[in-house]
Amino acid sequence: MSGVVVAAPSADCTLVLFADPVNKCCGAVHAGWRGTVMSEGIAMATVNAMKSKFCTNPKDVLVAIGPSIGTCCYEFGVGKAQQLEEFDSSCTVHKPDYPKLFVDVAWRNKLQLQRGVPASNIDMPNTLCTKCPLDKFFSYRRDGTPFGNQIGFIGIKQ
Repeated sequence: MSGVVVAAPSADCTLVLFADPVNKCCGAVHAGWRGTVMSEGIAMATVNAMKSKFCTNPKDVLVAIGPSIGTCCYEFGVGKAQQLEEFDSSCTVHKPDYPKLFVDVAWRNKLQLQRGVPASNIDMPNTLCTKCPLDKFFSYRRDGTPFGNQIGFIGIKQ
């Protein structure tokens, strides 16, 4: 809807912003691990909600995927990580002699979105890990509580 701005906070999880320039609607999602491992994925569920509510054609949706914790730092127990690995093995990284898997949640969100949104409409330019650079991002996993948040916001101009 024109003139409305929506936002989502995150401290390590993936921020995903959506715009449908044809139907003049947008969305913002905090894609945490629970929303990322669900079968449809919270990102694609958002596209489907836009389709249902605003008649959005997924092929018209423009998506920006923000920074999140990277595979260098985001370790998962094997049970949860297997859900990601079964979807696409490129979402996980095995490190030698280490019992946990490391996960790329931003990549998983992108792959889920590509089930309906053209890859050329998905922008994921920032591959920086939110935990690693001490001076660039807030990180719950690095800083504990209390912690700050990045906020992604988007709107459609009138």
